[in-house]
Amino acid sequence: MEDKVELEKAFSKAATRARAMTTRKLLTDEERAELLGLFKQGSMGDGNVWKMFKDKNFLVSDTTNVAKNVNWIGLRGMSQTEAKQKYIELVEELMKKYCVVFPPSRYGSMASLSSACTMYTYVPPSRKQFNEI
Repeated sequence: MEDKVELEKAFSKAATRARAMTTRKLLTDEERAELLGLFKQGSMGDGNVWKMFKDKNFLVSDTTNVAKNVNWIGLRGMSQTEAKQKYIELVEELMKKYCVVFPPSRYGSMASLSSACTMYTYVPPSRKQFNEI
């Protein structure tokens, strides 16, 4: 039971990090589609293919949305637990690829980018520095 709780916490944390990377437009369309497919499979399970194809906007919409849904359909049959684990691994892999470092959560959800791919911790400036400016 504890493993499920830990997996849910890690999945939630990975989703927050993926959202931050997506907001900063670091990821390619393929990476975002793969992330969304794994996220949907991990959180909702198998997608209803017929419902997707019935939607008038499914094939008419832009190619990015189609790729996201097709990627989710391709994961049919994968368990939610396995999808969550793969999602967490993919987020960690993308963080290393793009050198993204997240500060401790008490400083907010801002992601820092390291150009040299070295890990460092974001330290907010002290109030003194703000008063001197």
